[in-house]
Amino acid sequence: MTLNWALPAGAILAAGLFVMIIRGFRGIERNLYAGALIVAAAVYLAAALVIGSPVDIVTEAAGMVLFAGLALLGLWSGPVWLSMGWLLHAVWDTVRSVGANALLPLWYAQACLGFDLVIAAGIFWHFSRAPQPDQ
Repeated sequence: MTLNWALPAGAILAAGLFVMIIRGFRGIERNLYAGALIVAAAVYLAAALVIGSPVDIVTEAAGMVLFAGLALLGLWSGPVWLSMGWLLHAVWDTVRSVGANALLPLWYAQACLGFDLVIAAGIFWHFSRAPQPDQ
C-alpha cells in the first residue's frame, strides 16, 4: 500500500521546523540538528528493542553509533557532517522500512524520509552561505 500524504507531510514539518530554528535559535542550530539526528536514530533502536530480532537490535545499535558519530563530527568538525548524517538517515529510513526489515509503519518511514531530506538540504544551504558572526 502506498501512502501519498506521509512524505510531503514530513517535508512540510521539516521546513517549518527549519525556519523556526534558523530564526529563533541562532548560534545553537548545530546543537539542535545534531541532537535531533541522535533522536531520529534512537527511534529505530527503541523499535528494535521492543519488537525486533537480535539482528535488528545489533543493526540499529550500529546505526545509533554511526549517526551519533556523524552528529558529533557535525559539532566538532563542521555542519557538512550533519547534512551528510541526515542524508544517510534518509537512506536508512528507506532500507529499514521495506520487507522483512520493517520495524516501523510505512507512514512513519515515509514521513521521516521527507523530513530527513529537507533537513539535510536546509543544513547544507544554511551553513554554506557566507559565515555569520554567531556561527
